[in-house]
Amino acid sequence: MKFTEAQQRRILAIRANASAVLQESENSAADLIASLVQRALDDLATYIERNPTLNVDAALQALATAIDHVTEGATDIMLALAEEAFDVALVSGAAALNEFGVLSPDVIQAAAQSFEADFRRDLITEGHAAWYERLSTEALNPRGPMREVIDSVGVAGESWSTAAKRLANADPEFSYLPTRNIDAYARAREIVRTESTRIDNAVSVGFSESAGIKTFQNIGVGDTRQSKICRDASNEDPKSIEEWGRSRFGAPPRHPNCRCILLGVYTGFAPDESTLQDAGVIA
Repeated sequence: MKFTEAQQRRILAIRANASAVLQESENSAADLIASLVQRALDDLATYIERNPTLNVDAALQALATAIDHVTEGATDIMLALAEEAFDVALVSGAAALNEFGVLSPDVIQAAAQSFEADFRRDLITEGHAAWYERLSTEALNPRGPMREVIDSVGVAGESWSTAAKRLANADPEFSYLPTRNIDAYARAREIVRTESTRIDNAVSVGFSESAGIKTFQNIGVGDTRQSKICRDASNEDPKSIEEWGRSRFGAPPRHPNCRCILLGVYTGFAPDESTLQDAGVIA
């Protein structure tokens, strides 16, 4: 099957535009989560500072309450983002499939409706459960910096006033991310984007496979923040899911902040580097 350069560029642009929409949603979700975390830290610090006779057990209970509040609020934010990521991935996948001109619009619409009916609830529910678990055990680890501040009072005899000041500057622990000095918003954005990319890819791959497509093109975001591995992956020929898994690239998300998507394509879809650059897939 042969596809024109203009046709390939339109297909690539559909996914590039979808990625831009998702990035805006991810930034908004990260803003909300970072604000939620900071507000919880500030409230906990204020509570401790205003209760100088507080005992450690009461402080730990206040910490647990703060963690629960943030976990529930952030999970709700991620749930809304997951719903949007599902919609964006399915709509863009159907639009790209239509551009190939292999299946009729009616067949594509029926496939999209069937995929949504079969997989939407399970995928969103699984993502919700995984996100809640990750937040409660990693992102807001009870044994992390916030707990250490409270322990310093009971073990080292530090004053609650001093502890409150340290607590106000504490940052939630995202233990699975590389250790480096980044602020709360940047941390939130990393984890939000990674999870959004997982859902985006799950829908893109699942819908394509339900339509009978077996090969996938890596579609990156070609800007100054694109990593070398993602640029190189986007310049690769389409591969099956198994081949991507065995390759040196792996399947996205392949690093924190990864914005790549695997788009189902037909045999013969082979954009050259110039076309990829024009479509904004590589820098």
